[in-house]
Amino acid sequence: MIQSTPPQARLEVAPLATIRARRICLIKPSALGDIVQSLPIVHAIRYRFPSASIAWIINDQLAPLIDGHGIVDQVIPFERNRFHSIDAKSRQGIRQLAQSLAKYRFDLVIDLQGLLRSAMLGLATKAPIRIGLASAREGANYTYTHIAQDGTFETNAVDRYWSVA
Repeated sequence: MIQSTPPQARLEVAPLATIRARRICLIKPSALGDIVQSLPIVHAIRYRFPSASIAWIINDQLAPLIDGHGIVDQVIPFERNRFHSIDAKSRQGIRQLAQSLAKYRFDLVIDLQGLLRSAMLGLATKAPIRIGLASAREGANYTYTHIAQDGTFETNAVDRYWSVA
């Protein structure tokens, strides 16, 4: 079940059933197993939005797994090490990535990672609809417009992700 952001956030959100997204971004950047477990959800998103363009933000080292998959129109490689340092070069790289993400003009972002880093990527897109999991950590769920009730961490990851689809 997906719930809208609590009223205290003062956001006007449309029910998800009415969304007519044309540009969708999936955020699940890291871990091979997580990527594999996310594939069924990408198929469900494609089924729900057959004519939409779907992009996936993924760790640059794992990008070849998705690139050419066919169900995803675009792979956006993410250099995870940019977030491990606060030096000038890293800050410049993060700023460039954020500016690049905003240019895609996504209608819908789905954050399956659920960490502050992935939530910041979602915010950088400036998408009006950002869906994340209730189990998100590090305050990531404060950046979502809609939260999917995904159970506990004992729940299989595919089943947790399925709550979004």
